[in-house]
Amino acid sequence: MTDLAQRIIDTPRHKVFDLAIAELRDGRTQRDLLGAVFLAGVQEIEPRPVGFALHAVMMTASVQYLTGQVGTGSRLLGTFFNLDDFKNSQERDRRDGDWRLGPTRGAGYQNADETLHAFTSAMENWDEEPADRAVADLVDCMSRDELFEFLWIYGARDFRDIGHKMIFTSQVYRGLELVGWRRSEPALRSLVYGLLSGGPGRTNADFKPNRERARALRDGWASGKLDHNASILFLKRLRSCSSQEASAEVVRLLQSGVAPDSVWDGLRLVASEMVLREPSLLPVHAVTALNAFHVAYMTTKVDVTRRILLLQAASWQPLFRDALAQRVGLSMDGPGIDRHPSPPALSVAARRERSIAVFQKAQETHQYKYMAAMLEEGDFAHPRWASQIHGAGNDYLPGPETPDNDLYQRVVRELQKLHG
Repeated sequence: MTDLAQRIIDTPRHKVFDLAIAELRDGRTQRDLLGAVFLAGVQEIEPRPVGFALHAVMMTASVQYLTGQVGTGSRLLGTFFNLDDFKNSQERDRRDGDWRLGPTRGAGYQNADETLHAFTSAMENWDEEPADRAVADLVDCMSRDELFEFLWIYGARDFRDIGHKMIFTSQVYRGLELVGWRRSEPALRSLVYGLLSGGPGRTNADFKPNRERARALRDGWASGKLDHNASILFLKRLRSCSSQEASAEVVRLLQSGVAPDSVWDGLRLVASEMVLREPSLLPVHAVTALNAFHVAYMTTKVDVTRRILLLQAASWQPLFRDALAQRVGLSMDGPGIDRHPSPPALSVAARRERSIAVFQKAQETHQYKYMAAMLEEGDFAHPRWASQIHGAGNDYLPGPETPDNDLYQRVVRELQKLHG
């Protein structure tokens, strides 16, 4: 797969589909091709700022998720979109200075404990070079889940770049499923470099108090009772409260015996409401970041990490709300998602049709990312809220009247060569 990634890097954009078709004819699978795109992206696209051209990397796991929703005949469509987006991003990156991930420089510590201590100290201190050296060595002595127990925290630390650091962390975690742990080093080094951008400041001011607040939660906080009314009241609170008030409200709800699932439902509702009220590119980040937090929450086995992730997820929703009010004029006034007519729940057939519509009609990467996050969070939500979450982005996602994108027609022609 590494050799295929290098060929993708080296092949001009106008010839890369020919390369992909040739590789598929030689026995490569859709997963092989998508994994190679991911590996090419982490080596060639600068993860600073975390966003923009980097979406070629931050959409790969979403493409794979949506690929699982569609029939066999459509499964290469999203992969070819991602491949073309990488080549477009590579061209942008070259115009902006032609960044490339440098050679590996190991830390040279005596054992895994020393290396891990050096890594966490560097991450805590926003110290780029020792973090890069240490994470390269940790690949040889830790598993993916073991290392991400630490990376989840640093992904959740900083809201900078409208939440993309947490999204990037989640996408790398899931992208590594495509490429395997033994090929993970470039992705981990790219991730660490992105997470350390900016340094301490206003965009990570909630992290320290939430870290302290997490320790105050009662024993057994994760075993409360479902409370749909609490979810609605939390939604209403999130329409106007500050980031610190949001995390304090989470503590109050959990201490009173409300189940974390009901807290997550309140967060899903407010994030989806932002998309419902302003169906455009920037608001969908409230949903995709929340999904990244929830993936981390479901993955970690460390109790204090789960606490911090939930509190940070809550603090970030008011940050999204305020940023969107300033940047796109989002208003949370008037009837919200709890008063909006509920569309029918998505059937298996409807999920397939809507995923294929994204493959055929999407104009940009965020539609992939949002579609995957929306479907997944709707599945995680209580069935009472799933239809609201699934329907919130109807005006943002491509629908039956949306014309096919230009790339789709080209991909269809290329795939005819494969099957011809």
